[in-house]
Amino acid sequence: AFTLSVSNSVQSDITVVVYDILGQVVKRSIIAKPASQAQIDMSEMSGGVYYVRVMTESKTANFKMIVPSPKS
Repeated sequence: AFTLSVSNSVQSDITVVVYDILGQVVKRSIIAKPASQAQIDMSEMSGGVYYVRVMTESKTANFKMIVPSPKS
């Protein structure tokens, strides 16, 4: 899981979309305002590279995330 911290200046709901390396949506979450933090659970994801898009009414941010492979 990763924690998304939300600025107090954000006045709208936040949409978080996680894409796999092929650009397919693998997870979508909506964080209702006035949450200041949200946990995004990635435990069911396979190890690999993912792209995270965080969107509000006025801004969009994109991040690259590497999920480690589970240890055997």
